[in-house]
Amino acid sequence: MNSELALSETTPGFVALVGAGPGHPGLLTLRGQECLQDCEVVLYDGLSNVEMLVHAPQAVHQCVGKHGQSRIWKQGEIIAEMI
Repeated sequence: MNSELALSETTPGFVALVGAGPGHPGLLTLRGQECLQDCEVVLYDGLSNVEMLVHAPQAVHQCVGKHGQSRIWKQGEIIAEMI
């Protein structure tokens, strides 16, 4: 078995829900910024201000809908993606 695969199967992940109040990037908390700087993946929707993604240049950015430009993910799909 690949040691990288074994590690990912046994190492618990961490999910943080980060927001910026009414959407202004200046209202992002310091903890939210830390989470974005350390994450591997950011799931966001059209209600999020994409300017916050500058804090996560290392991460995969995945839009999950609510903007009318692509399919809208169902809540169950978003949860499955987080897990």
